[in-house]
Amino acid sequence: MKPRSLWAPLLLTLLCACAKKEAAAPSYREPSGRFACVAPPDWKVLEDGRGGSSFFGPTEGPRPYNASIVVRWYGSDSEFPSPEAFYAARRGLAASSSSAPDGGPPREFTLVRRELPLHGSGEAEEIQERAFLLPAKDGFFALLHTAPRAVAEETAPVFEALRADFRPG
Repeated sequence: MKPRSLWAPLLLTLLCACAKKEAAAPSYREPSGRFACVAPPDWKVLEDGRGGSSFFGPTEGPRPYNASIVVRWYGSDSEFPSPEAFYAARRGLAASSSSAPDGGPPREFTLVRRELPLHGSGEAEEIQERAFLLPAKDGFFALLHTAPRAVAEETAPVFEALRADFRPG
């Protein structure tokens, strides 16, 4: 066997491995068709059966499943019949907010509270919740990113990608 013939398969294997494309994030459609979005890769999803879904992750690392991204639908007959009612219920905890262009309640705000962690020492820690309210026909969506402060910064790009791709059904 010629020495050159041994290098060809090895070279081909290396080229194929280097040319591997990064897989696109899977698309997610809520079962009732109320919304679609890019699903966070490797995160787990829990559907609530009322037009909402929760994504939990990241699945790896020192504190797995310590962050969540929740998408909830609120119609006029729900516990929060409007974005105003949703914000009013949380406004006392808001650390920051941005007003809506029409002068209404903020479309986006951040809450900070202390609570016991899912993992770790058992000591209370600061939990950050970013909320984005999206008015829609006959109601609104609340997109919520909740995590301990240290994890919230790391998982913020996942929330931003879901939010940017969010499509009401």
